[in-house]
Amino acid sequence: MNEKEMNMEWIITNANGSYSSSTVSFANVRTYHGILVKNISEDYVRMVLLSKIFEDIYLDNKEIHLDTNYYPDVIYPEGYRYIKKFNISPIPTFEYVLNGTKIKKSIVIDPDLDNVFINYDINGKIPEKIKFTPLLSFRSNHSTIKKGMKSFKLDISDIIKIESDGIILKILAPGKFFENEDWYYNFQYPVDKERGMNHEEDLFTPGYFLIEKPVKKFTLEISAMEITKKSFTDVKEGYLKRLNNVNGRLRNMEYASNLVIVHDNIIAGYYWFGAWARDALISIPGLLLTKGRYDEALNILIKYAKTMRNGIIPKEYYKMDDYITADTSLWFIYAVYKYYSYTKNKNDLSKLDHNFVRVKDAPLTWMDANYGGNAFTPRIGLPVEVNALWYNALSTMEFFDQELNIKTEPGIVEIKSSIESNFQNKFISNGKVLDVSEPDDDSTRPNFIFAFSLPFPIMNNFKEYKKLVDSELLTPFGLRTLSPRDSKFRPKYEGDWYSRDSAYHNGAVWPWLVGPYITASIRSDESAKKLFKFFRPLYNLIYIPEIYDGLEPKEPKGCIIQAWSYAELLRSYYEDILLKMRE
Repeated sequence: MNEKEMNMEWIITNANGSYSSSTVSFANVRTYHGILVKNISEDYVRMVLLSKIFEDIYLDNKEIHLDTNYYPDVIYPEGYRYIKKFNISPIPTFEYVLNGTKIKKSIVIDPDLDNVFINYDINGKIPEKIKFTPLLSFRSNHSTIKKGMKSFKLDISDIIKIESDGIILKILAPGKFFENEDWYYNFQYPVDKERGMNHEEDLFTPGYFLIEKPVKKFTLEISAMEITKKSFTDVKEGYLKRLNNVNGRLRNMEYASNLVIVHDNIIAGYYWFGAWARDALISIPGLLLTKGRYDEALNILIKYAKTMRNGIIPKEYYKMDDYITADTSLWFIYAVYKYYSYTKNKNDLSKLDHNFVRVKDAPLTWMDANYGGNAFTPRIGLPVEVNALWYNALSTMEFFDQELNIKTEPGIVEIKSSIESNFQNKFISNGKVLDVSEPDDDSTRPNFIFAFSLPFPIMNNFKEYKKLVDSELLTPFGLRTLSPRDSKFRPKYEGDWYSRDSAYHNGAVWPWLVGPYITASIRSDESAKKLFKFFRPLYNLIYIPEIYDGLEPKEPKGCIIQAWSYAELLRSYYEDILLKMRE
């Protein structure tokens, strides 16, 4: 097993926004990794409780370490060498071979409870004994701790309880527990080190479990709630039931797409995002409506509608003080229309009363990266996709009035007509669609594609501009956010925070943009089969990430799973590719 394979990440989540995640080797390479990472608040603040478990197997009078860790200048121990098979989805499973003895380890999280179950299945000679040493941190998944920064209270009974900062972790394991409080030092997290973030940590252990004469099959239950003593099989069946409604052709990807869905909301991405309104509203069609999960979609729409203030929805669901966004409410109208198109349930829409949406400050669109108040893609003026969304919203309101037999207000009709008359003058210059008008910015970015892809497109001649997109923005893993010919183009998403954010919307490839590109292309009579074949590298993935590098987009960057990446691939597949193929 090479280092790339051993560092391949896996993640399982539940409906609470809690998760378990690490690498194939169980070497944590990020602060965000942990066997149990608990969501502790409505705005998705998460705490790494159990970071990892040392696993020591005593076989033929030899001690074998199954664990793998990064320390300064060394990887120790090298338990990854014993891994012969693994599968990261839907249930992460790892098979170790030790002198002919096979140990199959599987891990699952309860779909509704913050409980993680690790199952061991031994085939061959049974080890003389097995030792498990839990390592704890009880800290934010963004940070690290050093010895002495945390104090722990231990309660030893049939169920081991460890408490810190008012949070209790419970562990139920076979064998006898031996109290031996200690610290292990200088764990390194190489991914975070490369990102210029916290990357060195000490971890606390309360002791260890020793299983003398282990049986062939047994389970560990780790809980931040109550120990349930459920069987691993029952929890596994419940977890798989949550990952429901999958299509055979896209089975692996669709399983994983459910990982971002929580109770009445959608997580923008793991590991560090919570419930972002724009992301959730864009994601509703692909993640929920295409699967017939209409009640869940409606509940999310109702939740976000209740946050609206003066017609504006905040950027994040639980941050009611951040209404500085130009497009989120327009995406809400889009999501309501999509809900209606699937369900035919009739809804009223708030009436909007502006002609063009003028951006007076930055960042206010989906291209919102900034550092220290410096917006990397300010796009001040008239952003093209915001005005395409605005036209779509007005058209949607007019459509709903017709459905409800309501006379549309004359002002809405006039504004819509005005946009139709003026859009070309505002946004077409020298044969290109401007990214921003007034002041004019003709940077080659993908935002103008929304003018062709929304339910009510303001433009219908994508063929005339598709060649430019294909030559400068298109890759098999998504669309670049800026042409490589532009002096502002950043080819790599790497380095510290500033370096990464400067590339975030200035070259990085975004998979979610495949959705509008496919829709616009199908509408311009592009072959559905050809499109699906071109993007097959994405559709074949299990985990669809947030972004890729602008050049040679092969390795995933950013969040390992991103809601709208899944959503737009699924939406465009079911609404465009599949329908076109069936014609």
